[in-house]
Amino acid sequence: MKDKITRINTRVMRHETFAQYAARIIAAVDKHGPGSLGLEASSDELKAAFTIVLLCLDYINKSGLTAKLKDQDKVRDELIRGLTALIKSYLHHTDEALREAAAQLMLILDHYWSIPSRSYDDETTAIDDMFRELDLPAQAARVALLSIAPQIANFRAANERFKSLMDERDVEVAQCPAISMKEARAIADAKLSDMLDRLESIIVLNGIDFSEELAAFVPEYEAITKRYKHILALERGRRKAHHEDAEEEIEDETEDAEDTPVEDQQQ
Repeated sequence: MKDKITRINTRVMRHETFAQYAARIIAAVDKHGPGSLGLEASSDELKAAFTIVLLCLDYINKSGLTAKLKDQDKVRDELIRGLTALIKSYLHHTDEALREAAAQLMLILDHYWSIPSRSYDDETTAIDDMFRELDLPAQAARVALLSIAPQIANFRAANERFKSLMDERDVEVAQCPAISMKEARAIADAKLSDMLDRLESIIVLNGIDFSEELAAFVPEYEAITKRYKHILALERGRRKAHHEDAEEEIEDETEDAEDTPVEDQQQ
């Protein structure tokens, strides 16, 4: 008999996806009866935590700054793609020093290739870390050699603009009586995990046939969880495909740049 239930890493879910998943699990528990399942206390705790998540999510979605953040994040993504394409074009330069400088800078950019697919906070942290590396004396000299300081400055300014918008929204959200979304998610993720730990313990100790309700609930839970694991896999696949498409586009731009004077590439 299978004692372990299927688990999913809810911490990697987007807020909206987590809200949908948690709502389905809560509805399934209510349908079969928290008391009959042996999950009454843990279910009540999850519901209380989930209510706060919904309040935070509703507040964020109603903020006028949310759309501005989304647009500014697109600006950051386009700028890093453009910067990568420009540096890659130097990999084919006739000057060995320029080729070497570009190769060293690409080692840094390749390390951060996943930036556009990260969450806002993770992306901002990664960009700041990338700038820290680019500001080191050796890398700064390579940036100067390739004359790409203006492009990096534009990217840095776009990132600072994004952080400013995030600060504005944080101030706005702070006026909400609920706690921050980050804190609300952490609590809700933990409460869901606790409830599933409890469910698994019941199955181990008593078997899935402990009650009719439990025997009916577990397959429903498994179906919901496997569906959302599939959704997460599709999202990862789309992010990977987006990265591969971006790489192909950059390669095309690089091939075109081979026939373009460097002076024109920098304009």
